[in-house]
Amino acid sequence: MDWDKEIILMKRLLTPLLLLSLVVATSNVCRGAEAPLIITREAEAIPVAISGFTSDVEAVLRNDLLFMGMKNVPPAEARYLVVGSNSGRVEGRLVERISKANLLGKAYTGSSQRLQTHAFADDIAKALGLVPIAETKITFKVETGPSVGEIYIADYDGHNAQPVTADGALISAPCWGGRRTLYYASYKLGRLAVQQILHADQPGQTP
Repeated sequence: MDWDKEIILMKRLLTPLLLLSLVVATSNVCRGAEAPLIITREAEAIPVAISGFTSDVEAVLRNDLLFMGMKNVPPAEARYLVVGSNSGRVEGRLVERISKANLLGKAYTGSSQRLQTHAFADDIAKALGLVPIAETKITFKVETGPSVGEIYIADYDGHNAQPVTADGALISAPCWGGRRTLYYASYKLGRLAVQQILHADQPGQTP
């Protein structure tokens, strides 16, 4: 009986020590497994002042430039001036405000002023050493019924969405495989297979 009491007492004494050792060991393992903390400073948006365009074109241009690292500010706060017009076609210039240096001047043609504005925005990005994305396309799946879908493409901002398949089947995983090649998985042949679409209207970089 005394032996049983000693065992119980030893358990009571050892249990907290074991728990403490487990906590310390776990803490050391976690610290050792931590990835190094890397702190990066977010790049500040380049201040530009947009003027001369109608409200609809300016809205598209402002959105494009925002996505590419620029923000619209009052002219006195801008580093660059984006000036132009869109009477019939989009025409625009990029001017450094302080030096008055003309960095870009161009008129655009295209099927719509929205697409012309995307092209102007990309040229501004290139002139400032940024990555142009306004003319790129995105691709996605739209479910048109139970276990049925089609592949669509659209401008990078989601506008001008157009179907590029008519499979009438279960589909998934659309992705770009190059500037003008689109791949996706489809059951249109009765079994799962990878399909390829050669798309002629992908003027920008591959998303």
